Amino acid sequence: MDRTFRALGLVLLIGLLMYSFVRYDRFRGFRATVLRPGSVVQPFTLTDATSGASVNLADYADRPVLLTFWGASCPSCRRELPGLQAVAERYGDRLAVLTITADEATEALAVARAHSFKQPILLDPGQVSDRFEVYTIPYNVMLTRGLKVVTDQVGPADAAMLDSWVRRAL
Repeated sequence: MDRTFRALGLVLLIGLLMYSFVRYDRFRGFRATVLRPGSVVQPFTLTDATSGASVNLADYADRPVLLTFWGASCPSCRRELPGLQAVAERYGDRLAVLTITADEATEALAVARAHSFKQPILLDPGQVSDRFEVYTIPYNVMLTRGLKVVTDQVGPADAAMLDSWVRRAL
């Protein structure tokens, strides 16, 4: 009986390690595996913390969309906000920048104000980040018109990188 439990434990441990190995990209860390370049993102609806309005991703399918999953307590996420704002201002109506957070609205809005960030902050109770398998923030996804994935990245992206993604998506 004792040997059976040890063998079962070993099999479970090996399975867990294999799963982790498959999910881990040594250059990008744990990443969302559901998004591949060229795949189409299914629309979702979340509440905008700034206005209280419902925002549906499908409403932005006529232009490139930069999605950023972030958190108020994440230092890298906070450092990324000015670059996101700069890219949004540079491209205006030709680009939608949507940020998604699991934070409470007041906390997210306070951080956004502190960084002069004026783009929509969508409140995610977990449904979208779970669907995208977001395990690490910040997590950025660049979409073309029609909501096709151009690229995604775990970890912060600077303004130059964001700008190159937008140019590819236009």
